[in-house]
Amino acid sequence: MDTQQHFKFLPDECDVQDQNKLFKFRECYLRWASWIGITTDTRIIKNTIWHQFTEMMNNEFMFQALQLAGEKTASHREFQSFLAANLPLYRYLLEGYLGFQYLAIRRLTDATSKNDEEKLRGTVSIHRLLFDMAAHSEYITREIFVSFDGLPYEYEEILAQNEEEWLDKIIQEGSAWSEEPAAARAAQRHEMFDQLSGVPRESRKRKDLINKDFWKDCKKALNKPELTSIKYFTNKFLAHAADEASIGTLRDQDKMWSIEKIHEAQKILRKSITQLSMYFFDIELLITPVYGKDELTFNFSKPFIPEEIETEVHQELQRQMDDFIQS
Repeated sequence: MDTQQHFKFLPDECDVQDQNKLFKFRECYLRWASWIGITTDTRIIKNTIWHQFTEMMNNEFMFQALQLAGEKTASHREFQSFLAANLPLYRYLLEGYLGFQYLAIRRLTDATSKNDEEKLRGTVSIHRLLFDMAAHSEYITREIFVSFDGLPYEYEEILAQNEEEWLDKIIQEGSAWSEEPAAARAAQRHEMFDQLSGVPRESRKRKDLINKDFWKDCKKALNKPELTSIKYFTNKFLAHAADEASIGTLRDQDKMWSIEKIHEAQKILRKSITQLSMYFFDIELLITPVYGKDELTFNFSKPFIPEEIETEVHQELQRQMDDFIQS
């Protein structure tokens, strides 16, 4: 991925005293960005965390359109004359949706166990991202967090000067700067790191680290029942075939499909991903559906195929089914 092009580091202007840690942090930073999917690369990288999530949500929107159409048509006086009355089709759509969602949630939260980080190598999941960030958190000091890409660590005096220049520019030209001053962004990062570290403004130090409870809370969110029950179900029923003893380790409520659990899981995953992208990359990731509302419902009121084609399909399908059964 061309992630390097998205982050233009300025080593000569960087206000970081520990250059060795800075170099190691930048390596980690680019790796984390590539896993999330923060890049200007125009190629579609399907294994990034954000792409996996948006694919899951596009599948969700399409299913919602089909489900709403079917539910509203069910009360129509001529329901049986519509394609929505085709029970095998509806079952196929439902099971396809559930399977896609469950597997997507499992991929995004993939982890063999909380203490077995080594086995996560080769996967691109939120668990792996968090494990890697926590494992290298010694490089995420306050001075590196604030100044790794060239922003000033000591920003107060510069900010005061910038504000005077900004006011003069408004008076002279009647317009404000199009870009936020670097010192102002540095101040925001300091405030953000105050939250991450739990260190108050008056006690700030260059070597402050992120509070360990932050990493614990992030990992804890991925172990909520809404997510773990889906992972257990997927492992036992969908991704693998499990024997009776293995299935017996599941709770009764974990042995059933659940659209409600899917929706709760989606909210948790979105919050986890956007929180990390905002804190560490100053980027708000937005869901951008591939299809708009008009496209999702395009031709819903039209017949699925011409009547003469339906007869041909029926006959050919009958032959294929007979051949398969007799083979």
